[in-house]
Amino acid sequence: MINNNTVVGFDDQGRVMITYHKYDARGDTQIFVARRERKGWVTVQVTHWKGFRWDFHGYGSLDSRLFVKGPQPAGNDLLRVSVVRDGAPIDLLIDAKTLALVAEQPRHTLAATLASRLPMPAGMHLNTIEGDAGMALVWATQAWQSPSVLRLRPDAPRIRYGPRGFDDVTAPRQY
Repeated sequence: MINNNTVVGFDDQGRVMITYHKYDARGDTQIFVARRERKGWVTVQVTHWKGFRWDFHGYGSLDSRLFVKGPQPAGNDLLRVSVVRDGAPIDLLIDAKTLALVAEQPRHTLAATLASRLPMPAGMHLNTIEGDAGMALVWATQAWQSPSVLRLRPDAPRIRYGPRGFDDVTAPRQY
């Protein structure tokens, strides 16, 4: 388990549930849910992905490949667990009684819908952030090109990012 990916939610009866991920017996990363019931915690492996392993390790920032949200009622005796795997939003629909997976389907976001309808000037990239309340922030920036220049302030050294990483540091510009 990892910080921010052990998430609390509730089922259609208001019972507390936890969504998390861990490796299965084959070593693949899977989504699990747990629910507190009268006899104790019931835990179910929801996904059965093959060949997907988020092997997080090292120091500092992680290459985040998987994000999960807590379960929430989806109607018709279903619960929804929203997941983002390698940048792709997915909805896992699970049976509210057994917690078994009913469907895994791509989630269509408001941001993606807006992106296909907004004209984009040449050389620009569309950025989007979508909130849980169905609102999105959409803005255009120049497309990322390598090598790029990171300038923290006008008198700061220029740091170029190339194929070998940060490999070209020049002196501060004099005004």
